[in-house]
Amino acid sequence: MENKILQKAKEVYFIIVAVMMYYFDEMPVGEISKVQEVSEGTVKSRLNYARKAIRKSVETYEEKYGIKL
Repeated sequence: MENKILQKAKEVYFIIVAVMMYYFDEMPVGEISKVQEVSEGTVKSRLNYARKAIRKSVETYEEKYGIKL
């Protein structure tokens, strides 16, 4: 159980780092993949996962408060 929790935390950490590198540091996907030692496809997947999570959060917020962001 603890191992699964730690693994999930590690996955979330690498997603957050990929997002920060891509959007804030303006690093290309290829460079991020080298830093994180994963394939470019993995970086793209992490960025896509983050975009979907953000989109869902924004939609939930809009529905809850009746406003459009």
